[in-house]
Amino acid sequence: MPTSPRRARYIARLTASSFLRRLRFAMGRIESDTGSSTSLLTVEAAVTYIHRTFDDYERYGALTAAMIEGASLLEIGPGDSLGVGLRFLARGAASYTTLDKFFSRRDATNERCIYELLWQDLTEAERLRFDEAVRLQPAPRFHPDKVRAVYGHGAQDADQVFAPASFDGILSRAVLHEIYEAKAALEALDRVLKPGGWMIHKIDLRDDGLFSGRGFHPLEFLTISGPVYWLMAYDSDKTCRRPLPFYRDILSQLGYQARFIVTGIIETVGYQGVENPAGDGKETLEAGVDYGPAHERMLADIRPRLSAAFRNLNDSDLLAASVFLVARKPQ
Repeated sequence: MPTSPRRARYIARLTASSFLRRLRFAMGRIESDTGSSTSLLTVEAAVTYIHRTFDDYERYGALTAAMIEGASLLEIGPGDSLGVGLRFLARGAASYTTLDKFFSRRDATNERCIYELLWQDLTEAERLRFDEAVRLQPAPRFHPDKVRAVYGHGAQDADQVFAPASFDGILSRAVLHEIYEAKAALEALDRVLKPGGWMIHKIDLRDDGLFSGRGFHPLEFLTISGPVYWLMAYDSDKTCRRPLPFYRDILSQLGYQARFIVTGIIETVGYQGVENPAGDGKETLEAGVDYGPAHERMLADIRPRLSAAFRNLNDSDLLAASVFLVARKPQ
């Protein structure tokens, strides 16, 4: 099908935007609005988001007290808040390290207010451990033995920044899908994870509204050829469009015991952040149970135009919108 002029112009703008972003990073300008999520929320909403994120890790990762207590943890791409890490430290984790290629802009006063409200939701024992990790007045100051934040490096550089087998657990939320070198990133994270350690990554398989939020087909981003999409997305905050089988294959090659829990389904129209249409999540979406004729018609309409890398994916893998990757490294 010929490319429409509107689509071509839009792709050209995205390509130019990504080029400028790469250029700024090469010049050492690592500040970004990407990941500045809590800054856009009220303090109460930001704390609710932190609790929900932590609860999701516990729930889908089946984390036990023994897996958290005394653990050295690494979070990839924490954004503008270390609230999730403070929840883990309050639960008994020994240390919390973050790794982010960009520095998300933040407001120190807003950040302090979020942590103060978060502290109020904790038990007395958790508050004591929280206070060991951060001093909130006059501005948040983290104890270097408890919290370490590293910027300017992506997950694919983890093994260049940290020593082998440094961490008991590694986690991320809606980050891996933005890393174009996703295979290298998972291999690097494997090297810095201790034997027997765990990973929990929430991966967004949608297009982040790139095309679907502008009136195009929800899977339009999968119709673009590999070389053109590389120009659009490489080394930027755009989705790397790696499908679910890609992650399955990598974890299998690394020898992990892994589960992939689908928690969201692609909408038939537009871009929406709908969660849990499949209840508590499941590893394979079922026709007639999790999706119906409208989704099947949507796939039939787009499948002939899909790029070769995606054309033969099954319906369940194409419709997966978000997934929790839960994996345990061999001893």
